[in-house]
Amino acid sequence: AVEAAAAALAGLREVLPNGAAVWYPTLGLGFAGGPPAGAERTAAAVEAARAALGALGGSLTVNDAPADLRARLDAWGPAPASLPVMRRLKEQLDPDGRLAPGRFVGGI
Repeated sequence: AVEAAAAALAGLREVLPNGAAVWYPTLGLGFAGGPPAGAERTAAAVEAARAALGALGGSLTVNDAPADLRARLDAWGPAPASLPVMRRLKEQLDPDGRLAPGRFVGGI
């Protein structure tokens, strides 16, 4: 699994040439960061990594990015099948939509 995840993230290493990464295989959790080498290339690398990690049952979330990169991708990635349940829960707990509007998966 570690090798498969490393292969899935290979494209990100190319678009973060001055970046750094850490991987915790026992947790199945990793972090990468650094200045991206162009928004278009980086967005494509993120989407490719998401597809590869998704095939392994994983996901990739973008925590911070320049504005031009954020405009090209959804920070959360594809919405889970549980999105309708999450929306209903949000509507019940925050009926006026005041708490962090649009800042969660699926634009919740």
